[in-house]
Amino acid sequence: MKQKFCSQIFKFRDMKERHSSLRRTLNKLQAQSSTQRKGVYRHHHDHQVFAAEILQEIFNIFSKNLTQSAWDETSIVRFQNGLYQQIQRLEACLRTQMEKELTKPESEELQLTSRRVKKYFQEIDAFLKEKQYSLCAWEIIRVEIPRCFVLIDKLTRRLSN
Repeated sequence: MKQKFCSQIFKFRDMKERHSSLRRTLNKLQAQSSTQRKGVYRHHHDHQVFAAEILQEIFNIFSKNLTQSAWDETSIVRFQNGLYQQIQRLEACLRTQMEKELTKPESEELQLTSRRVKKYFQEIDAFLKEKQYSLCAWEIIRVEIPRCFVLIDKLTRRLSN
């Protein structure tokens, strides 16, 4: 039992390190976009894309097998609905911007950041599967996800600058 718990703690630490890596990647993107790229459009567009992508990945995670979580079903549905609404709003903004102005092809840095976001959430999904969507695994994810919302908050605050 103790060994199993320790194994999960190590997995959690690994996930925290990966989250830090994701945060550094997004911060690097922000720094690069404000110093190297020309035009506010690209800067705002990038941040909106990544905020929408992170929200979509969180939505996907919380649409998985939640039967072993001890969470109130009404709260989960409310959370999923809130995520869905935010995703729809961001996507509507992105569509409007794309109609107004042609989007430049994504740089290698943006593609790399997108792959890192997807990899981060694939690892969360793999962790849940490995732990068979156990209550303990969901609790670890419940602690992890608010960190993603902090990143989204930082990205969206930068949109108003």
